[in-house]
Amino acid sequence: MAVAPAGILAIPLDHLADLLSNLSAFQTWTGEVDAAAAKAHTYTIYFDDPAQTTSQTDAEYRTAREGDRPLVVIAFEPGATAVPDTEPADYWQHSGTLSVIVEEIAGEDLSDQDAIMTAANSLGAILEELEQDAGTGGKLNVVRWHITEATARMAPEKVDAGQLDLVQTKVQIDWGED
Repeated sequence: MAVAPAGILAIPLDHLADLLSNLSAFQTWTGEVDAAAAKAHTYTIYFDDPAQTTSQTDAEYRTAREGDRPLVVIAFEPGATAVPDTEPADYWQHSGTLSVIVEEIAGEDLSDQDAIMTAANSLGAILEELEQDAGTGGKLNVVRWHITEATARMAPEKVDAGQLDLVQTKVQIDWGED
């Protein structure tokens, strides 16, 4: 059974997953129709492809792995802080940084440029909606985002060696209280 997030370090991971899964752009990107189904495409700390079973052919295993995508992996970054605030007494303001790996299947019929542009368009729509929705209605207050690793496609030799044809981007999300 999975350990539920609790406390000032783990809860922001879950709050970002909730925020993303409630965005219509994220739901469109994942191909899901509601937040609960879209949240199944969010992972905290890490994502491991399941092991290939002895009854699966290589093609069946590849198809199963592709079915997990698109996905995001949300993890901690160094720099979480808490500082005391003067009002009210004994109140601490919390802030931190989360990294988000955004990963999707490239599409065999797309050139590298088109696969990267497709991923950039989807991620751009998600980030644009995140800017509008963050910090509202008790949602995680995102104070800044930036791309920390450019959108890139898996190297062809890795795909030929059995890796999935993926496009991946890494985004840093800074969060804090108002």
